[in-house]
Amino acid sequence: MTPVPVTPSPLLTDWITAGATGFAALGTVGAFIVGLCLYRREAARDEKQRERERRSQARLVYGYAMIRERPQPEGAETSRTSPAFVIINSSDQPIYEVTLVKPGTRTDSHYTVIHPGGERIEWMGSSDARHLGVGGRLIVPVSFDFTDSDTVRWHRGPQGELVEVPPQASGL
Repeated sequence: MTPVPVTPSPLLTDWITAGATGFAALGTVGAFIVGLCLYRREAARDEKQRERERRSQARLVYGYAMIRERPQPEGAETSRTSPAFVIINSSDQPIYEVTLVKPGTRTDSHYTVIHPGGERIEWMGSSDARHLGVGGRLIVPVSFDFTDSDTVRWHRGPQGELVEVPPQASGL
């Protein structure tokens, strides 16, 4: 049997091997961190895209109050204008369970469905018009709630803001 030589201190090749192993370990950890960051960025982008898709129909539904020309019976010589609440569905899907909030009154208006491209006009009295500040050519946004074709409940606020109504709050 031949004795195995034992060197008292590491050789240069041992240091090079240890350095390469450590560098490879750091590279692996770095690649993992970069991959995790890219995954989070993609997930955030996908979430924003899903949110845009969820809001795509709802953002095309809006309402306002203004003075509009009122339809007259055939043969009438003069047209009449009156203040009206108007809700317009510019989307390509119907909206359901529309509730128009009438400020200053104790009653709201309810519509079962507004078809794609459709609108609902509700003529208002002069006291409603005064309360809302409707007059002349002024357009005033109105508050209303509706359910889109994906059964998501939305609230369009008096400043035109669009907010999703949580299911427990909407009663659906």
